[in-house]
Amino acid sequence: IADEEKGVSSPFLRVSWDNMMQTSFVLKNTIRPTFNHSFYFPVRFFNEKITSRKYLETAFLYEMKSKGDIQIQVWHHDDASSTSLGFTTVSLVSVLQSNHEIKCTLRGRVKSGRDAADGEELDA
Repeated sequence: IADEEKGVSSPFLRVSWDNMMQTSFVLKNTIRPTFNHSFYFPVRFFNEKITSRKYLETAFLYEMKSKGDIQIQVWHHDDASSTSLGFTTVSLVSVLQSNHEIKCTLRGRVKSGRDAADGEELDA
């Protein structure tokens, strides 16, 4: 919690990939932020042919690995400055090879609707 007097934070996200950075909106005065925000990064290839089916398991994966991991940083917004609240790194290749979605809060993974009530968290 960045603002100890109020017991809340005003968090926002900075997401970086392939030397590009984007920032989310600020969620004011919360300790349980839900951003529900999509980030779109243009994918730049040295040669468009690698996106063909023939190269998906070889050159395409190598090219995506070369771009690095997705970096997600959580910051507290303050008029004077910003304070880091935490960060994580996600492998883009693992995202590309995954066919499911996992919801997480800053405190850990959120159980699916069939496992528990919305918002209940798993132990980290």
